[in-house]
Amino acid sequence: MSGFSAEWLAAREPWDRRARAPDLAALLADWARGRRAANGGRFRALDLGCGTGASVRALDAALGGPAEWRLADADAALLAVAARVRPAHPRSRVETTRIDLAAADLDALAAGSDLLAASALLDLVSRDWLARLWEAARGGRSAILAGLNYDGRIALAPPHPLDATVRDGANRHQARDKGFGPALGPRAAAALAGMARGGGWRVRVRRSDWRLDARRDGPGLAMLLEGWAAAAREAGAAPPGALAGWLEDRLAAPGLRVLVGHRDVLALPPVPPPRGRSRTGCPRPAGRSAPAAATPRPPARPGEAPAPAGRSRGPAGRP
Repeated sequence: MSGFSAEWLAAREPWDRRARAPDLAALLADWARGRRAANGGRFRALDLGCGTGASVRALDAALGGPAEWRLADADAALLAVAARVRPAHPRSRVETTRIDLAAADLDALAAGSDLLAASALLDLVSRDWLARLWEAARGGRSAILAGLNYDGRIALAPPHPLDATVRDGANRHQARDKGFGPALGPRAAAALAGMARGGGWRVRVRRSDWRLDARRDGPGLAMLLEGWAAAAREAGAAPPGALAGWLEDRLAAPGLRVLVGHRDVLALPPVPPPRGRSRTGCPRPAGRSAPAAATPRPPARPGEAPAPAGRSRGPAGRP
């Protein structure tokens, strides 16, 4: 997974920080404290599609204690930046793994992780890939925090006659294959929430909208608008000249304000029954022991993979 420039990621990072749902971070912190206690003080987090390590900067302080972060991405240049990230907790640690997430063995990659984190990733992946991620999380009883999943909402003020045309074209482009198969796009958050609820997990979904202002967010907003215009053009939403005119008008609009809709999803595994009780909560009959647990496989560590060619994750076609 590669193609986002460091410049774009730096521009959007403050937007992401402002948008993240704080109550989900608090719920995760409570759960992490219990998991850490059960693990003898350890808490291991895997960040999928980590970019420059923004999730560590945003979440480490919220985990209520030290974490062992493993950052996974295909882009060697971004990973080099991520390797230098400084977590908020003095005893947290960071390591990086270069891997093509589209082709990765997600069970092996996620093995041993207490948390699977992903920011601005799931709207790029297919339903089949997301199902594999869900199965990896369920098998390892790993919590999932998937933030900043684009949900299809775009609103600009003051309005322009072509705003809806550009939005619809960008949304069609969003559903194209981004390297993982046909992308879920705006359906990503609902798809993950449905899978986790179906598995009996505790699920919370919150809005995490970008609220942008040209005066404050100008350079990054220009990249976003240019990306939307390019995506709408590739989707055939309007003649190229009309889209060029829309972009020119939007870049010149004084006081332009933009809302981009996102959803954060937190999925927490159910608490296992106390020892000596069945999954129904009833004491086991005398003389009947619990079924023996299968011997766990040691966590497999995937080898390094070259960054995939030709995959674009820039602002074109996705917020």
